[in-house]
Amino acid sequence: MAYYFLFPESDATIYSQPDRTLLNTGKDEILELVKERGSTDNKLYPSRILVRFSNLELKSVIRDIITHENWANDNSTAHLELTTTEAKHLVEILNIEAYAVSQSWNEGTGKWSNLPTSSNGVSWVNRNNTTIQTQWTTSSFDLNTSGSIISASENGITEGGGTWYTGSDYYATQQMLPGNDLDINMDVTSIVRKWSGSLFNDSTFPTGIENEGFLLKKPDSIEGNVSHSFGFLKYFSVDTHTIHPPKLTFKWDDSSFFGNLNSMLDAH
Repeated sequence: MAYYFLFPESDATIYSQPDRTLLNTGKDEILELVKERGSTDNKLYPSRILVRFSNLELKSVIRDIITHENWANDNSTAHLELTTTEAKHLVEILNIEAYAVSQSWNEGTGKWSNLPTSSNGVSWVNRNNTTIQTQWTTSSFDLNTSGSIISASENGITEGGGTWYTGSDYYATQQMLPGNDLDINMDVTSIVRKWSGSLFNDSTFPTGIENEGFLLKKPDSIEGNVSHSFGFLKYFSVDTHTIHPPKLTFKWDDSSFFGNLNSMLDAH
């Protein structure tokens, strides 16, 4: 089995906590799926994670290392991997979901602790910054192809939080159990194949989609419950000073057989 690793070109956490809906965290060393208590209420507001890999590197590994033939014959897989730094107060079972993002976004250079708050990149509300203010399109789109945050009228969560494609080919999930390994290791092969369709053949939905990265979140039922945190998970980002940044791991069978199988069997 052969392995090849890609590391993100950009990542960030976006926060729905009312004081941080415009916060950019593009250069934070930590990515987190948490719920933060509001400063003027007791509601708990969810965060989400965005991770994107370079188109040039994706094309290189698919074309030059895996080859189209192996990819088409299901001989290769792609796994999204994040290493946990901390986990607390987890419920008995927690599912983490990953979706293919359906709109472009800018990483930015902000950090959670910056004062004043830096908003020169992606946030819960905006895909770019607070100057251009290109908001996530959370309405008036084809609900068969992309989704977004729960309605702004539900539980007081601000509208935004990214948009993503729906359907089994654009989605991956992993179940977390307390006491077990809480690293993320999701099979995202179907999503990467959709990106491949766009990168090599200019295919559009549903055959191919542009690579705008992954969005990681907790299920709607947990995000929408603003009375309970259900625990939090923190992961190293691409800006970590450790050896554990997120990665996209390609695996394929590179074994080969030489000789006559019948002759080998006769020899025994």
